[in-house]
Amino acid sequence: MKSLSIVVPVYRDGALAMDFCQSLVQLNDKFLDVNVNQLEVIFVSDGIAEDIPHLQDACRRFDFAKYIAFTRNFGQHIAISCGLIHSTGDLVCYTDVDMEDPPSELPRLIRKLEESNSQICAGLRIGKKVSFVTRLTSR
Repeated sequence: MKSLSIVVPVYRDGALAMDFCQSLVQLNDKFLDVNVNQLEVIFVSDGIAEDIPHLQDACRRFDFAKYIAFTRNFGQHIAISCGLIHSTGDLVCYTDVDMEDPPSELPRLIRKLEESNSQICAGLRIGKKVSFVTRLTSR
């Protein structure tokens, strides 16, 4: 059985932390199907003080959650790097707290990772309707 760390950068959306953790609890059976028996969520607050009380509430309610708070905004990539450095899981991933990429896809990615005996696995979203400008800037 493996442990899983999920790094979650948070910027102005800390109020979503509780729902994010609850969605992971609902996935418990699917995580067990992919041999994950320990879960760690590391929220990294990127300098927004208003996010902290929400993260503290989520950490009090869910034993698997913890948070790191920056004193100022450093950007999403630095927040992710910080979370990765502090993660302890055998498997480590990152996602956003807004659940635009649904946590329910994590077990599927883990399964692919194990089946292919790879060290890295990434998802590709197909069929999402976005504007031309959004597609252009994200490339």
